[in-house]
Amino acid sequence: MREQNKLLVNKLLARISTVVFLIFFVTDVSFAQCTTDLAFGKAVNSSGVTANNYAYYATDGITTTRWGTNTFQLSADYTTTANIKDNDLATFQAWKVASLPANNVDGYVQPGDIITYKIYVRNTSTTTIGPLTITDKIPTNTNWESGWILSGGIVSFPIAKQSPGGVTEVTFQVKTYENLDGVDWINNTAYVSDGINNIPTYGCDPQYGTCDTVTSVPVRASKGNLTITKTAAADGTYVIDDYITYNIVVKNTE
Repeated sequence: MREQNKLLVNKLLARISTVVFLIFFVTDVSFAQCTTDLAFGKAVNSSGVTANNYAYYATDGITTTRWGTNTFQLSADYTTTANIKDNDLATFQAWKVASLPANNVDGYVQPGDIITYKIYVRNTSTTTIGPLTITDKIPTNTNWESGWILSGGIVSFPIAKQSPGGVTEVTFQVKTYENLDGVDWINNTAYVSDGINNIPTYGCDPQYGTCDTVTSVPVRASKGNLTITKTAAADGTYVIDDYITYNIVVKNTE
């Protein structure tokens, strides 16, 4: 009888220890989590990037946070966290303005006129950026006149680097067609790329106004062919102190 009781007690102790082990295992766990502050579409393009990570470690119902670092290797089969301060991101603005010849007083471009385009790129971040590339398709109803590198109807201009807060200005010119019948506007948009982002130019400096991404110049389709005649209102002989009335006629022969 004593041997049977001893065997029963041993079995009971074994079960209790199993329960205690299970309880201990459940109450002592770790949970690792990794998040990212990188903007969507922003790629990590080099190996050896140090990234911050953290883990929640729970023991006896008490949760603590432990920090650490790990290194991101390209093509490795895991994810990691890269915490980047907002002012470390490369950001820039671009805008484009058009000007007409000095003798143009009303702002309308005419057949055979020269339009001068100026494109500005501003580094709005606190770090040097580059290289950048400006590309601009020659506007419809115009021909390239000068400036930049022209290839396949597109002009391009490289910017090796741009210091924080700096502004780069580039200029090129086009000449309008001799026939602009039915054309109301010469519209154009350039693009600036850093190899990842490709942003359009605005029609004004975004620091001082709000405008869309099209730079537009209104068109006067015809230069006109004016003739001017001047005649005296009455024939005859005039003497000193007589008043003479003239008729002046301006006519567009087109």
